[in-house]
Amino acid sequence: MTQGPMQPSVVNVASQISGRRDTLQHLCDQATPSGLLPAEEQLLLCVTKGQECKLGDGKRPAQPSPERQIRGSFLRFLGLGGDANLKVHERGIRLAGAFVQDRLDLAGTDCRFALILRNCRFMSAIVLEGAHLSHLMLDGSHIAGIQGDLAHIEGSIFLQSNTELDGGVTSEFRSDGPVRFYKTTIGGDLDCRGGSTFTGTDKAAALLVSGASIKGNVELSRCKMQGEFRLRNAHLGGYLSAFAGIFINTGKVAIDGTSVSIGGDLSFSRANIEGGLALTGASIAGAMVCSDVKTLAGLTAMRDAKIGGDLDFSSSVIGIPKDNASSLDATHATIKGTVYMNDLTSHGRIDMGEAQIEGRLVCDGCEFNAQSGDAVDFSGIKVGGILSFNRAYLSDKEFGRCVTANGGIHLAGAKIGRDLFCIGATIDGRGSYALNCRGAKIQGDVALSCAFREGDSLPFSAKGYVGFFAAEIGGNLDCSGGQFENAGLDALDCTIASIGGSVLLGQLLTADKFGPSFSAEGKVSLNYTRIGLLLQCLGGSFRNPGAVAVDASSIEVGGSVLLSKWGIPETWSKSPDVSREQLSTRLRSRTHFFSEGELKFEGARIGTNMDCRGGHFRNVSQHQDLTGNAGNALNLIDARIESTLCRGALSRDRGQSDPGPALFDGSIDLQSAHVSGFIDCDFVDNRERFPSTVVAENGNQYHSVMTIDGFTYDRLAGDSPTDAASRIAWLELQPEKHLSKEFFRPQPFDHLTRTLRAMGHGNAARRISIHKQDLLTRQTVPWVRHSAVFLLILLAGVAALASVTASAFSFALAALILLVLYRTSGLIWLGRASFGLLAGYGYSPARIVLLALLLGGSLIPVFQQAAQQGVFLPKDAAVVRDTNCGPDWVACAIYPFVPVVFSFDTMLPLKLGHAEKWTLQRKEFDLSITRSLQVHMSGSVLQALIWIEILFGWVTSGIILAQVSGLLKKD
Repeated sequence: MTQGPMQPSVVNVASQISGRRDTLQHLCDQATPSGLLPAEEQLLLCVTKGQECKLGDGKRPAQPSPERQIRGSFLRFLGLGGDANLKVHERGIRLAGAFVQDRLDLAGTDCRFALILRNCRFMSAIVLEGAHLSHLMLDGSHIAGIQGDLAHIEGSIFLQSNTELDGGVTSEFRSDGPVRFYKTTIGGDLDCRGGSTFTGTDKAAALLVSGASIKGNVELSRCKMQGEFRLRNAHLGGYLSAFAGIFINTGKVAIDGTSVSIGGDLSFSRANIEGGLALTGASIAGAMVCSDVKTLAGLTAMRDAKIGGDLDFSSSVIGIPKDNASSLDATHATIKGTVYMNDLTSHGRIDMGEAQIEGRLVCDGCEFNAQSGDAVDFSGIKVGGILSFNRAYLSDKEFGRCVTANGGIHLAGAKIGRDLFCIGATIDGRGSYALNCRGAKIQGDVALSCAFREGDSLPFSAKGYVGFFAAEIGGNLDCSGGQFENAGLDALDCTIASIGGSVLLGQLLTADKFGPSFSAEGKVSLNYTRIGLLLQCLGGSFRNPGAVAVDASSIEVGGSVLLSKWGIPETWSKSPDVSREQLSTRLRSRTHFFSEGELKFEGARIGTNMDCRGGHFRNVSQHQDLTGNAGNALNLIDARIESTLCRGALSRDRGQSDPGPALFDGSIDLQSAHVSGFIDCDFVDNRERFPSTVVAENGNQYHSVMTIDGFTYDRLAGDSPTDAASRIAWLELQPEKHLSKEFFRPQPFDHLTRTLRAMGHGNAARRISIHKQDLLTRQTVPWVRHSAVFLLILLAGVAALASVTASAFSFALAALILLVLYRTSGLIWLGRASFGLLAGYGYSPARIVLLALLLGGSLIPVFQQAAQQGVFLPKDAAVVRDTNCGPDWVACAIYPFVPVVFSFDTMLPLKLGHAEKWTLQRKEFDLSITRSLQVHMSGSVLQALIWIEILFGWVTSGIILAQVSGLLKKD
């Protein structure tokens, strides 16, 4: 259906409305001679001359009056340039002290003139939607709000508090409703500095510039905002400053700058923010300064934000107390400069996981409080410079606030271009992680050490797990003076970590004194750790009773392992400024190394020395494998030490700088270990340093033993004892099981003898070899168990020797003796005992000759006196009949008895023929031992002596023949 023509009445009304809007004539409808309000008349004259119109005293009016009141429509008419009869001066509208009752509506207009409306009162919101303005200034004005969406402002917008009035009176800008500039284009600045106040509603932001394009700066210094400040997706060509501003939107987001783009700095320094700060995805070309923020009660969300300069939260308070939420979320953020969090107080978790920081990350003097879980999560963070959690310093002699964390600090997977410092920090992991650097890569040093100033010190303290599992550290890991507590669990875990420098777990040493000592309550894990230089534990304390205190299995150390105490620094001993009393005072504060629990270095590879001098190694629990023995205080199974293992003093006349021998309350296990040099001076023969028994907490006593099966060393270094008695005492420290018949370990004896021979101590080596064989001999037929057997053998032997004739009884008794010996391994024992007695098990072959001369020579006078008394007769009866010699056949010149020849001919299996010419008459004779001592001896006893000599000859000849032929070999 076709619509009919518009009614004339509608056209007339529309024309009238349009006319009133565009001409002065239609505005002259007031009950005054001119038709304008008095204030409007004054303003009309000023705008044509380009002057400021100051109504009254120019201050902002509280109530309407004819002298101050101006209609919004009149301001609109002037703002649009007037009409054909009235032209506005190019300087624009400049008005102060006006009261505008109705609405100023410039929506969609093209206002080419500046609107400078200072100290004015607008009862209705100013409408600028879609308007095109030159400049807008509302300094010191009190408005109901601004609706400026999609507006285009060629210049700046000034919403400042006016501080230029006579007498210094300040008139603050105030808005009782939302101020909106959604997607507005501002060619200059948005300036709201000086204490301007913005008030929003539950549904509308106090100040909204979301999507706006502002070529200049945004100034909010000292402003007060009750409600949200929203600048989502806004583009700022300059900086945004909210210095000392107040932003209150409790329980909600106070400042929403999600995806905002800022061409300069962003500053909230000394601001008070009650609510969240959302800058997710923000791009800030300059720095972001949030230092000295009084309260930031809510989450600061900076996920994926990009900051071209520094990020500064120094001395700020962020988060909500007693709330489990995060206080700062800068996950995946990128910061080109340095992040400063000095003296920050955080109520809630700090999240900067996967963030990238090209400069440093400084958290000195921070206080991190999380109600539960982690306090700081820096997992995967990348820091180009130093990351520090140090105690703050006020001066060279005075401390500031220390870092405290109620909750763990996570640095898993972090990459730090230089150092990680936690000097003097206190971290409470609340039963979980205190500091987790699992897989972190740190190019420089890691310092978890003691903060030290003149007269004051504060150690690093961690309750919970501190871990560098699989971490890479380019420099040192310095925990000097640190306190690590995680009883029964890992207190410090560096498993499979790679450390290019040294690991320092000892007492802090400064230029002029000793500081606090390292302490670990719980296990220190160094399994498969690679250390480029030293593992220095001088004066450290490691406690994990009944378990492993230090687990350094398969560790690789390029330098030394120092489990001792500090010596005397040369700068002290040689300094003329340090007296003896001062030196003595300093040394009294020196602590020794102490461990309670097992020190486990199984499979360790140590490039130079392991120094245990002056250390105290304690493990009074029961050994897990050797029942009745104490647990290992030091475990070096399969370890390799390229230089020396030092357990004792370097020399017996040690000086003050030598810590002395170690003290072991527990067992030592050196199975299959190898060292180049072995030092145990003043230890091996000093049972005070290695007590034979220890007493456990429950009162049980256990034997301290030293397991050395497979232990090899190139030399006994220093003043280590090389005499046989000391070394035998050392060998007898082995477990009783390893000295038993079934489980005897010959290697410790054999290696010691070889080493002593190589060092030129052949006699001591020989005695030790003999001692080894003596042990084996005693183990063959234990004396206690077979005492009755040996007594039977002895009695049977005496009975056989006492037999007058070689009767059948004698042969039967001899057979019985051999049977008993065979059934009780007595033959083996007799063989070994004979070999040891006669030849020292082959190590003293000259002993056979000496014993032969001794036995044969001692029997010469016996044989001589027996022959002189007719006990010996020639076997040839014709000789007895024809020679007329006897009874003294020694004196017979024709057929003499030669005692010397007879004795040794009887002994030697290879006969000379002399002994065979004589027969023994079993009769008694007198043996003169001295002039006053004579013994009455029977022929049977003499026969027994001959048998003994024959047996000795055969046995010794067999031993010599076996040695020569190779049947008997020395070890």
